[in-house]
Amino acid sequence: MVAGGPQLQDGRDTAGVLLCTVGLAPQVVTETLYALARLVRPRFRPARLILLSTAAGLELARRTLFQHPRGAVFRLAADWPEVRVPEPEFVTLEGPRGPLPDIRSSEEAASAADQICSLLHRLTREDMPPLHVSIAGGRKTMGAVMAAAMSVYARRDDAMSHVLVSPPYENRPDFFYPDPADPESQRAVTLARIPLVSLRGHLPHHLLARPLSYEALVREVTEGLSRPRLEIDLVRGDLRAAGVHLGLPPLEAAFYAWLALNRARGGESVTARAADPREFLDMYDRFLAASGRPVAAGDRVRQALKEGFDPAWFNERKSRINAALRRQLGSQALPFLIMRTGRRPESGLAIALPRAHIRVAR
Repeated sequence: MVAGGPQLQDGRDTAGVLLCTVGLAPQVVTETLYALARLVRPRFRPARLILLSTAAGLELARRTLFQHPRGAVFRLAADWPEVRVPEPEFVTLEGPRGPLPDIRSSEEAASAADQICSLLHRLTREDMPPLHVSIAGGRKTMGAVMAAAMSVYARRDDAMSHVLVSPPYENRPDFFYPDPADPESQRAVTLARIPLVSLRGHLPHHLLARPLSYEALVREVTEGLSRPRLEIDLVRGDLRAAGVHLGLPPLEAAFYAWLALNRARGGESVTARAADPREFLDMYDRFLAASGRPVAAGDRVRQALKEGFDPAWFNERKSRINAALRRQLGSQALPFLIMRTGRRPESGLAIALPRAHIRVAR
């Protein structure tokens, strides 16, 4: 829309998506654009500009900011050519009967929170550019939910801020950005970066794979962080850690379930030299059958274990399973990992998870 200023010339500058919550003071949009281009380093130069608000908030933003030729963004680009203002994208918060004119009830607040979570989930996919969220405008409910959802979804390069304007410009309805000829007005605008408590790397993959309502997001994040739980369904051959289905091959799934059952019964560790392979092989047959493969598919393993377990075979299972757990669970994998206990050659393997956190369905 308004391609003000030069293209990115400074390697430190960042191009990405700017998402602004907007209320009945649309000035926060132009003030934020000014601050990102003029006051912070590295500069943030939006390639996309998304405005999120109620129907009334967006109508006011269209009229005061984007109405050609006297809209505030056109004046901003003319006065400060280094400020980039891309074509705006308007996201209207919806209610049961259509666009929300305002947020005035708990039901409307809950609906807005769900839509904010869904939008942030889309904008923080791994293939999306960096996201900068401004929570300066809109209802306090919007900013609070935006901050909470960003703590879950934000990636390393994502950021959040609040633009501040000091008196006497703070309450002036005609102040949209500093005047190039007024140094005092330029000193009045500040961008406060809001540090994020980033939980993304500590959460299981399934919480990030699909959008959740705000209530469900809070519940599952709280449970996922406070209750590491391993669920073993021996009938279906299904293993779940922190609610995530573990996609392990039958051999590794059976070995992991075998160690988990030992832990659930109060056992400390399993050693290759002392363990009897027969219980493990029974478990392996269960997981082969659950996967739809014939029992004969395990003949090679049975032959390899005919004389008992080999420590090297034990170690290979441990390495493969732990690698899969880290890949699927991220940093949440720690309590589910297979740990080595004791000293070689008598060392054993055990799952560190407390026995009370292991559930078995037979």
